[in-house]
Amino acid sequence: MSVGTDQLRDAIDGLSAAARAEFIEPDGMLGLWVTAQKKVLNALYVVEEGREEQMRALIGGAQALVDGVVHGSVHATSMV
Repeated sequence: MSVGTDQLRDAIDGLSAAARAEFIEPDGMLGLWVTAQKKVLNALYVVEEGREEQMRALIGGAQALVDGVVHGSVHATSMV
């Protein structure tokens, strides 16, 4: 996980802990707001996690291409 996903997970956990500490009723208006905020943060977490996976795949593909060029199995002119 990255700093971004760690921070989002910490924010979700912190929001839950703060709600419990303040004895916020889950079914009350404030409790429903807290639940909505947690859902939004969780959705952002999922998006960020997917973006991280895409970046790892992109970097892995670029590294494989560079390795192929360096080791001669891929010719630089064939990339154009």
